Amino acid sequence: MKESTQAVECMRSVDSLLLLISRLGVALGIVLLLVSVLFFAGSSSPQEQLVQSILEMRDGFNSQYAGDVIRHCSENFQESEYSLDKSSFRVALVRIFLKERDPGDRSFLWHASILEEQVVVQFDGPEEQATTATVRAPVEFERRNKPAAKPVWVLEILGQAARQVGGGWKFTSARFKTLSGRRPF
Repeated sequence: MKESTQAVECMRSVDSLLLLISRLGVALGIVLLLVSVLFFAGSSSPQEQLVQSILEMRDGFNSQYAGDVIRHCSENFQESEYSLDKSSFRVALVRIFLKERDPGDRSFLWHASILEEQVVVQFDGPEEQATTATVRAPVEFERRNKPAAKPVWVLEILGQAARQVGGGWKFTSARFKTLSGRRPF
């Protein structure tokens, strides 16, 4: 009986050891993943960073999360066509997200489209030394329930971005100019 108790205790010890090793392996894997994301995210070019900012702003609009749009704007951000500062831009977005709903199912009515290859970035000097950049991108707004239909509104974002102390970029100003259609919200 004593030998079987020792065998059971030995098996429990092995099981505990295997569980500990697997937990450490998962933790180590997560740490390595985070380190690689931080390393590679910081190594993208200024061009890639600015294009990604525009695409993240589009995605923020489409997921109705104002924070994903606003986080790319500096504290002194100014939009000239509609006279929006950062705070009023956030309020306008939240208002759109709350009011622009389908009466039947309460889903968000709009979808913004920006194609990566249509985002144009011009720097004030050589890209790696530039401190400011002009970013131009057309945005098409279409109804979610009619994705193949002609866009209701096409606007051009003409933004000025400044390099931040940490190396990232923030938009300091923008102009949302209508190219075709009319603003639906």
